[in-house]
Amino acid sequence: MFVNCKSVNTKGVGDFYAFRVNDIITFIDCEAEASGGANGVGFSLTGNAPRAINCYAHNCTQSGIEVGTHYGLIQGCLVANNTDTGIWLRAEFGVTAVVNNTIYNSTVGLDITTVYQSTFYNNIISNCTTGALVDASDPSNFWDYNCYGNNTTDVTNITTGANSLLLTDPQFINPAGDDFRLKTSSPCLNTGLPFIGGSDSLFDGVSSMGGWQPWASPNPTSHRARYSGQSLYN
Repeated sequence: MFVNCKSVNTKGVGDFYAFRVNDIITFIDCEAEASGGANGVGFSLTGNAPRAINCYAHNCTQSGIEVGTHYGLIQGCLVANNTDTGIWLRAEFGVTAVVNNTIYNSTVGLDITTVYQSTFYNNIISNCTTGALVDASDPSNFWDYNCYGNNTTDVTNITTGANSLLLTDPQFINPAGDDFRLKTSSPCLNTGLPFIGGSDSLFDGVSSMGGWQPWASPNPTSHRARYSGQSLYN
């Protein structure tokens, strides 16, 4: 397990990575940048059942997060300003969850190579050429409660679900300054997939779209809060 780690690779040649693992591994509160060459990847996760939770992948010349295996979990991450792809599920695998992430400013925000029995909900995908792209649609996948805003094309080969927000500005506070918190008027607040149990469950059964909202995203004056220790983003 990696917790509160940061890796910056600015000297890559060919395919290169900030983090690359081929084992069962979990990243929590980690930051990755791979900006030194043409094919930089922030997190390359190819071991079985990888997890990236509340992580920050940015300014990578290829992909922010790549998953090439089964049983992955990408949750609560901010994936911003990556050249080719924000999150790429890059092989014919399945049973992966991509939940409550904010994906911003890539050629393709969420790129899916034939996956099955996977879930995609409570994500915000904004300011991409294509928001979400699936090479071959699979009806066993679940897509709903996602916000697609300010993209040239929102989705390709995807049935978005009745509760998704299309052509909708998520209303970030200051994305140019890397502040991806939501304004109080954001349509993504309290409109995510409801918790099972309704008002008797956590947060009265209400969830929001995007990265973990009780936390601030990285910006110069309001660092992302953590449960303990120093702020991850300094």
